[in-house]
Amino acid sequence: MIVCDRDLKSWFDDSINEIRRSLSEPGHVRSDDATRKRKQLRIRWRALLEKDERWKSNIDELKKGLAQIDEGISEDKDLQRIRAAHQRLNHDIEQGLIDASKEAETGFKAAVEQVTWFWQDLFKVYLPRIMTRMKDVPIPR
Repeated sequence: MIVCDRDLKSWFDDSINEIRRSLSEPGHVRSDDATRKRKQLRIRWRALLEKDERWKSNIDELKKGLAQIDEGISEDKDLQRIRAAHQRLNHDIEQGLIDASKEAETGFKAAVEQVTWFWQDLFKVYLPRIMTRMKDVPIPR
């Protein structure tokens, strides 16, 4: 499959390396070099699809499978409950800020500070840990 086709293996290797570089180097995603490489990868991908009709049909089947997975995820009852809980959390935070704004200036500052620590923890502690662990997840070839 991929291992047997040198062009396809090369494309996947280059794509994975570019993704890893974009995740690990701050600012690389928006650089001209990254834009140029993404454009080259898209051109190479289209050329690979045009080269072999078998690969194109396999990719079309993969897209259909991914669409079915996406549909299954969007219809999953547990995930719908999580989305609803997230919306309620956002509403509660917003409502808390609105209620706090009705209070005196010091009360508003206290409410903002309470919300701020949550976002600071999220962005400074949890997301970096998640991204670090994602870098160690092997990508199947």
